[in-house]
Amino acid sequence: MNHPRRNFIKLSSAAAAWLGISPSVSATGVSVSDVEKILEKGQTIRPVGQESVINLKKAPISQVKVAMLGLGNRGTGQASLVNALFPEKAKITAICDLREERIAPTLDKLKAAGQNPDVYTKDENAWMEMCRRDDVDLVIICSPWDLHVPMAVYAMQQGKHVAIEVPAAMTLQGCWDLVNTAEEMQVNCMMLENVCYGEEELWV
Repeated sequence: MNHPRRNFIKLSSAAAAWLGISPSVSATGVSVSDVEKILEKGQTIRPVGQESVINLKKAPISQVKVAMLGLGNRGTGQASLVNALFPEKAKITAICDLREERIAPTLDKLKAAGQNPDVYTKDENAWMEMCRRDDVDLVIICSPWDLHVPMAVYAMQQGKHVAIEVPAAMTLQGCWDLVNTAEEMQVNCMMLENVCYGEEELWV
């Protein structure tokens, strides 16, 4: 067992108890010991040849070229945030959604700002072609939850950095798939969860 991880679980439990929160995950009835047993079965040894990306540093990109994967409620919001950085900091080079009706509203806003991204739709595998583009530095993934991991893994395998809407993964294996691919390819993989940086969360 990875001792730092075990210590994290114990410290989290202690912090929860101090805050008056049950050490059990009330929504599921899973106890801390149950979580430890699950983690015992998980991967604890980094595969040979992989390096951590915790302190990964890449050369700055003056204008980050972004591909948007998924244009539902979350995707349209993320596209608007990136659009606000155009042209100085970022540019959306491609957008993708299986549903054509989701494309138009975002495309209209981007064009109004002077952007003209290529569109990928209709074909269920169109997103893969988008991820292979040379003019994409970052893929922002806002697709249905069950697609987050396979899409992020594929994008990273093409050498792209990825930012994934919550939840980044829904299983322990999915989490390891993201970690291992990011380490193997030496790219950044981030879950887009702002609450991680709230004062209360950072304090705990």
